[in-house]
Amino acid sequence: MRGASSASNLATINRYVNDWSLTQQVKAVRDQYFIDELNVGHVPLLPYAKELLAYLQAKPDIQLILASNTPSNRGQLILAKHDLAKYFDQIIMGDHVENLKPAPDIYLKALKLAQVPAEQAIIFEDSLTGATAGKNAHIDILLVPEEPIPDEDIAKNDKIIAVLDTLEDALAYFD
Repeated sequence: MRGASSASNLATINRYVNDWSLTQQVKAVRDQYFIDELNVGHVPLLPYAKELLAYLQAKPDIQLILASNTPSNRGQLILAKHDLAKYFDQIIMGDHVENLKPAPDIYLKALKLAQVPAEQAIIFEDSLTGATAGKNAHIDILLVPEEPIPDEDIAKNDKIIAVLDTLEDALAYFD
């Protein structure tokens, strides 16, 4: 259920249990489990995440905007736990836009905040859902998938400029 919206996750759970009240209970347990795992350090960052953020933050012509489908309450917990907020010029969470990824809303809002055209932006994405949102916003994408994505799905997205094995591989695009 990674890379999917909360609404999509709820619909998936409800398909299995076919009871909205039980679906809400399952979601509450799932949410608490995530918080517990985060608090004990079992929700790691991708390797080289902080190093890449620091490298990009030091470049005067780059703005860093976090654009995540994650709801603010969960996102703020993750940012605080990993001390990440300091790297971003702006933070946009899923509850800050009307439509979640794969709709382009979150990236269009990021472009507006940054006051740059899509042609001057680049997105780091880890999911096909996010890459589709990037394509819908006409922004180039560096895809660093956490889970395998079929080649035919990648080929359908002409805004993916590279599929990277690690975040460290992204440095070459910013020299």
